[in-house]
Amino acid sequence: EDKSFNYKSAKDDLLFEVKTEYKNCRDKGLYLNYISFHNMFEVIRPPKFRITKVTLNKMEKQIEIEFNRNTVNYLALKLKNFKFTYQSKKISLDRLIKVSPKQFIIKIDSKKNKKQRELIRLLFSKEYDPDKRELFIEINRAIDRDGNLINEQYAETINQFREFFTQKILTDSILSLPKEDLMFKDIPLHDSRQPINRKGDIGNYWMNTPLKKNKQ
Repeated sequence: EDKSFNYKSAKDDLLFEVKTEYKNCRDKGLYLNYISFHNMFEVIRPPKFRITKVTLNKMEKQIEIEFNRNTVNYLALKLKNFKFTYQSKKISLDRLIKVSPKQFIIKIDSKKNKKQRELIRLLFSKEYDPDKRELFIEINRAIDRDGNLINEQYAETINQFREFFTQKILTDSILSLPKEDLMFKDIPLHDSRQPINRKGDIGNYWMNTPLKKNKQ
């Protein structure tokens, strides 16, 4: 006897599916033969085309950036395609220098008003630290050979499967199972707190998991 049920999103995409199969065991009733769990979820992957290096050149008052791939349209890029903000304040830019399809230099306008000069002083007073997220770099229309936009993340749909198969049914001992051997419903199956009756024949059972090494 096979049974299955599933849940779908408003777009009719599969979210969660469970399949079970029961078999008659020696005319003593139906027992679970296997149960299969299938769910789908999305993960956000890091950009394929991204900035790999940022250098703050204090002497030249410029920001030097390097990409992991060549920019196929780097000749068409203008200064207006680059935007820098430091501590949520816009930095005035002066000139764009194209060193190569991977490397660009952006000269900072250090002759602006007093607030801008103070912002620039703070910017170049320390090393660039991406973990602090104080300097935000936005680049528009830079594309690599595969059509990826710079710093653009993408979503990937993942199918996840988990299956459990019954290897042996002990029909005479199920009704007399001690309460202390019952599994906890609110704890994952792999948790060490789950009661496991490890008999001497434990080697006859297997579990397909990457965390368990096969002994040769």
